[in-house]
Amino acid sequence: MGKFKKHIRVATSLDEEHDVPVDTPDPTDGLLRLDELIYSKLHEYIETNSRAAHAAWGPFFNVTYQISAILTLHRENICYASSPNRRTIIEYGTFLVRLAEDGDRVVDVMNRGLQRDQRSLDKRIRENSMIDHFPAAAHQALQDTLSEELDPESDERLLRPQNLIPQYDPGLMAYYNVESRHSHVSLTSAQYFTRNNGEVLELAQRPIHSEVVPCQAFCLFVQYQSMLAFNTLLRGNPWTEELASIAATHDLPAVLRKRNPSA
Repeated sequence: MGKFKKHIRVATSLDEEHDVPVDTPDPTDGLLRLDELIYSKLHEYIETNSRAAHAAWGPFFNVTYQISAILTLHRENICYASSPNRRTIIEYGTFLVRLAEDGDRVVDVMNRGLQRDQRSLDKRIRENSMIDHFPAAAHQALQDTLSEELDPESDERLLRPQNLIPQYDPGLMAYYNVESRHSHVSLTSAQYFTRNNGEVLELAQRPIHSEVVPCQAFCLFVQYQSMLAFNTLLRGNPWTEELASIAATHDLPAVLRKRNPSA
């Protein structure tokens, strides 16, 4: 973290703004257009026999609610506090892209991953004599999961975001790593309220940057990618035309990336 200087000054603000080109379309417009596509009867477009569509429903709405939280913090000018939310939408958004590409096979991998996690949880509960700490129904559900016979899945490692994200977008992994530094204790997060100019250590009660990344533009990118992926799992792909229009206006990719296992 570097040595603290003897001279310390309290700063009222160390904020810096992002430079945004004047000819860049307002991301708010794109976000509003995307939001209008999430109509109340969206569930009617879910195929009853599509396990991938069922598995995508929760993660998709997780993305939309996380983005709502990010934009709320943005309006309050405290974007820095939304690093955990931005990290989460990267994870869920990339997972949706994978579901769009590999379909029901991803659900098999998820089942195998859940069973592995439940086995670890069961071990911890028994080691610490905590069976009586949980409702009987919850413990029975855990045991039912453990008793299922599941085939090994070679792609189970891709349940970890650190393994999955680079195979779809290595550049996005850089954002993920940055957001992780601000989501967990690190030297980066520790220094985010100070600036050392070699002479004086400035201390502030607000972060040195108002935004780690441009919040609205980043939310537009992830929301669009998530909806592009989810659209492939909906009956009749109802959003195709409007998504193409939004992509053209905001210079977004018209098609989903394919996974590159060698990345």
